[in-house]
Amino acid sequence: MKLTLSFDNGPTEATAEVLDVLSERGIKSSFFVIGDRLVGEDERALADALPARDIGSATTL
Repeated sequence: MKLTLSFDNGPTEATAEVLDVLSERGIKSSFFVIGDRLVGEDERALADALPARDIGSATTL
């Protein structure tokens, strides 16, 4: 059986820690982000995680 982890409406103050834990354990996941929250350190953390994760937009245009 396969499961998919999905994190929605981020990034939040916990995003960097979540990414670290997932990376340490080799767990792939999906992140759905809100565009205006995607700045600074969170943006870099998610960009670094791209090879192991799917990233989608939770922003309504």
